[in-house]
Amino acid sequence: MRLSWVFAAFGSSCFVSNVFAYDSSDSLMDGGTCDSRNGTLEEPANLLADSSQSGYLPNHNMDPAVISGGSFGQIWKYTTPTGASEQFYAKPLVFTPASTGRQVVLSFSEQNRIYSLDAVNGTLYATRDLGLEGEPPFLVSDLGSCNDISGTVGITGTPVIDPDTETIYFWAKSYLGSAIGYQNGAYRFHAIDAVTLQEKPGFPVNIQGAPADNDNTRCFTGGTVLQRPSLNIVNGVVFAGFGGHCDQ
Repeated sequence: MRLSWVFAAFGSSCFVSNVFAYDSSDSLMDGGTCDSRNGTLEEPANLLADSSQSGYLPNHNMDPAVISGGSFGQIWKYTTPTGASEQFYAKPLVFTPASTGRQVVLSFSEQNRIYSLDAVNGTLYATRDLGLEGEPPFLVSDLGSCNDISGTVGITGTPVIDPDTETIYFWAKSYLGSAIGYQNGAYRFHAIDAVTLQEKPGFPVNIQGAPADNDNTRCFTGGTVLQRPSLNIVNGVVFAGFGGHCDQ
């Protein structure tokens, strides 16, 4: 489902409190948060991984009385440099790296751009454009009459954060090289530092042409599939789902 904040301007509406490493209001995945009952400044908080990805965060106290109480409202807004042409389908993540103790909002666009902003005031701390590194977003026009996402396809599925290593995992859609066309489409699996947004050693990984474990006659073809579901980490393994564009 396309989110209501898909346009280039995105903001933060929340109560502001003292922020420490692994803050209880961190959202490290779609529907996952940190458990402040088991976390301290010395010992990392446990990730409450909502495998059903319901989006319900029991410690955020977002009940009608809080919202209508007078102190709830937008505290900042950031507009991307590209303006309204930049779209966001992945949900933003909130994380407080232990290395900085500073809570940030992380956002990922269909143009393969990543933003890290101060959760309190919206200051831009870091940004990265994969297109400048040879990974431009995939053109929807390469899919013919299919238009399940408009314009371009980049980072669509909500990433996931491993708080112990401060690593963000996600898939980005682009091309194998300089040639366009769905035949040349490719997905790369990224692991980036949550503070600097730079790639971790050994990444990204391109699985184009990799055979399925249960049927080696079927190979992964990034040009015809869409990585839409949110990512999940279970027992140290990152899971991601793919489906065909327009069920092609």
